[in-house]
Order: sequence, then structure tokens, then C-alpha cells
Amino acid sequence: MTEEFTTYLLALEVAPMTVGQAYEQLPMHCTIMHRFHSSLSTEALIASVAPIFARTAPVALVPQEHKAFGPKKQLVTILEPTPPLMELHQQLYAKLNSLGVQYTESDWVGDGYTPHVTDKQGKRLPADTPVLASAAYLISVEHPLVGRQRFIEARLELSI
Repeated sequence: MTEEFTTYLLALEVAPMTVGQAYEQLPMHCTIMHRFHSSLSTEALIASVAPIFARTAPVALVPQEHKAFGPKKQLVTILEPTPPLMELHQQLYAKLNSLGVQYTESDWVGDGYTPHVTDKQGKRLPADTPVLASAAYLISVEHPLVGRQRFIEARLELSI
């Protein structure tokens, strides 16, 4: 018997998302942890990562360069890799590794993480204005009830 898993990602809020809603395309966000597979229940995963967000102050997303990025050459705004942003990513990376998750693209996490916000529906992150992310979302991908849509499992507050 093979172990069942769910594919997730973690995203910092740029535009609000609704918990319990499925999206064909997610609203504008900064992926703080690229897609990963986990056999943990959603509740156990939330319980494991929520304390990291709870002890993290809201994070400034500081725009840098606008360019085509990744294998699909999507238009994105690369973010300044500020210490708070990179530390949050590294804490999540360490926690998820300790939970035995498997990343869909291991080159895009840890030392390979490049913070960015993908353009959505013709809109892009304003070039001259940092955005303060005060929440994150746990999002399941290929949710059994909604197919390939992205399903918002939980909103996690950054609260120090």
C-alpha cells in the first residue's frame, strides 16, 4: 500500500484570499514555500507551521526588478531578499524538512529560494512601494474535491 499525500504551498498575502475557497488562479501573493508533498493531515501541518508565523513580525515585501522568471518565463517582480523574509523561509524549510516533506522542485527552496510576486491578470506589484505581509496561507494544490484548483486551507497570522 502506498502512502497518501497532499501537495501544498505556503504563500504570504499580497491580495487577500478566502479560507475555504478554491481558485483557478491565486490572487497576487509571494510564495514563501514552493509546492511540497506531505502525508500529514492538514490540521497537523497547520499546527506545525502556525507557531513560526505567530512569532514572526509582518514582513515587508520590497520590490526590485521586474522580469521574466522560471521555466515558464512568467512576468514577476523579484523581491529584495531581506533578512526577515529569508529567515522566515529558512525556518519553514527546516520545520518542513523535519516533518519529512518532499519538494516538487528542491532547487527552488532553501538556498535556491528567490522571493518574487507573479503578475496576475495584468496587474503587477507596484515598483516603488513595499507591501507589508501580515498573513500567510496554507494552500492545497490538486485538492481531491476541487481538482487542479488551489484550495485555501488556512490563514496564518504573522503577529509579533
